[in-house]
Parts: sequence; C-alpha cells; structure tokens
Amino acid sequence: MSRQREPAGLSGNDHGSTSGSRPLSYSYEMSVRAISFAATMWLGFVAPADAVAARCPAGDTWALAVGAERALARADWQRAATIYGCATRSSDDPALAERATRTSYENRQLDAAVDAARRWLELEPDSEVARRHLATGLLRLYDDDAAAAQFTLLLDTSYQDRARGYLVLLGILAAEPNETGAALIMERLAALDAGLAEAQYAASVLWQRAEHGSKALAAADRALALRADWRQAELARVRALVTLGRVDDALQLSSGLAADRDLFSTISHAWLLLGNDRRDEATALFEELRRAGGTAVGDALGGLAAIAIDERRFDDATRLLNEASRDPQQAEALQWSLAQIAEERDESWLRASTSASRPGRGRSRPSCVPSGCGARSVLRSGPSC
Repeated sequence: MSRQREPAGLSGNDHGSTSGSRPLSYSYEMSVRAISFAATMWLGFVAPADAVAARCPAGDTWALAVGAERALARADWQRAATIYGCATRSSDDPALAERATRTSYENRQLDAAVDAARRWLELEPDSEVARRHLATGLLRLYDDDAAAAQFTLLLDTSYQDRARGYLVLLGILAAEPNETGAALIMERLAALDAGLAEAQYAASVLWQRAEHGSKALAAADRALALRADWRQAELARVRALVTLGRVDDALQLSSGLAADRDLFSTISHAWLLLGNDRRDEATALFEELRRAGGTAVGDALGGLAAIAIDERRFDDATRLLNEASRDPQQAEALQWSLAQIAEERDESWLRASTSASRPGRGRSRPSCVPSGCGARSVLRSGPSC
C-alpha cells in the first residue's frame, strides 16, 4: 500500500507562519496539526477509491499497460503494480488482469497482486490459477482466514479427485514461507475431510515443516488409521518423531521401512542416519544404493558427495557430483554443492557461474532434500516429501 504524502506543514522543520512572519504558538500549531491529520485519515479511509484514482496516470487501458511495462523495465516494481492496477480496473480483459497479477506477485507487490487476482476472478470466476494466486497472496500477507476461505474454494471447485486435490495443495502450501499459516490452513481443510487419509497426511507434512511435532505425529497417525501401511504416511511419522526429539524411535521405524528395499524409504533412511551423526552407516547405505544402480544412483552419489564436502575432500566431492549430474533431473540441484565447494576453496569464478542455477528459485512445489546438499545442512528428519 502506498504511503500517503504528508500534508504541507506537518514536517518537523516546517512550523508555518502568520502573515506577520511570527511563529505560531505551540497550542495553535498542535490544533492545526490535529485537524490536518484528521482530514488526512478521513480522506484515506472514507474515500479510498478516490485516493486510488488519484494515483492513476491519464490515458486509456493500452497507454496504462505500456506505462506499467516501462516501469517494469526500470525495475520500479511498486509503480508498475500501481499502473497495472489502474489498467485492470478500466478493462474487462482477463489476460490483462492475469499479467497484472503475475508481475505484481513475482515482484513481491502482494497487496497489488491480491487486488489484481480478485479482478481476474471477477472476469474468469472458474480460473484455478487466478484463485491460487489470490489464496497464496493472502497467505503471504498473513491473512490466514481469507486465505483459508480461498483454498477451500480451490479444493471444492478445481479438483474432481479430492484426494489428489489435497496433494496438489500440499505442493502449493509447502513452498510458502509462512510455515505455520500454511499448516493451520491445511488443518482447517483436513478437518472437513476427516475420513480422507491424504488430507491428514498433508496436514502432517506441513506441521512437521512448521516444527510442531505433536500435531505432525497426530496427523500421521490419523492418516495411517485410515490407510494402513501407506508408506508416505509412515515416512511422515518418522519425520514427526524426529521433530519431537524421539530420534531413536524414528531411526528404528525408518530402519524397518528401509528393510523391504523400497528405494525412497532406503534413501530417506540414509539421509536420516547422516543427519543424526551415524556417518559410517549412512556411507555404507549410500554405497550400497550406488552399486545397485537404477534411479537411486543420483541420490546415492549426492549423499556421498555431501559427506566428502563435510570432510573437506573436495576433489572426491567434485568427481561424485560430476558423475551424478549426468542425470538431468539431478543436474540443477547439484549446482548448489558445486558452489559450496567453490566457496570453501574461495574460487569466486566458479561461485559466480553456478549461483544463477541454485535450486529453489521459482519453485511452486515442495522438494526433497537436494541430493547434493552438504551434510551440515541435511535435515535431521531426512527428506521432507
């Protein structure tokens, strides 16, 4: 929200004057200030539409859109969002409202993004993408109640398979920085579907992400009660136990899950071992996965590279990372570890060449612990998805 211009005479250095250039008395000056402040507040709260209109430059919709794009080219994000807001209010084109929403959202002009998303929904009431932008924008503004209402509508209107809808929403919410708000919203949604295992699992994952172990464990147990032996819910229970500090219980459960040679369970167990100072066991498990071949090789190489970085065996780590990067799905994430090696070696040229590819930029869904992240940064609870 743009800050209103301070009325003339309210500056601490401007005391005003009478016609005889005599300073105003203190009480009279305070009265003037109070009246001016009251008028400013009245204008700001009673006539917001007029205030908004006053910020809009002259011109038709096309001219406003061009002006907004020029502001974007100057990296004047706030001005671009303001002008795009003016353009969307003067147009019935949903494509323009979409452009205004996306540019404001991407440039962290969240109030403008929410307003533009509302306009987009007015023009396209069934747009899942518009409602998703509105819901996440409200969440990022910490308006949890309004965000929950929009996510509820999103779940009700956009996904024919309700179970799959919860997993899609999990991907959206798990990428949000407001961890507690995201978990609270999912808890509200899951309460409406108490008999759906996917809803309870999603709540468990988000509560674990918010570091609320007891709620995460309770939700995982509810999911398992509804769908016994569901591996994802069992792994969620492992992470919840770690969050509660019950590491021995978590390791015991994780070991049992890995015993049936399920690849994801085994990878998760290896990272859990590494994150809890069981390096020798983790190394042996990563080596076993590497020898077995298949889809787990990249994760195993990433784990071994993380150990090598932690032990400052940078040549070994680089060799392992280069081998792992042959897998296109691993290549981008592994750039972070290469940058970490460069930082440790103080090779600024390599750091500059890899920083642009660091994972996490522009992600719209959650990821597991990157295969190449350093051992010191491995989550003690293992991969989070």
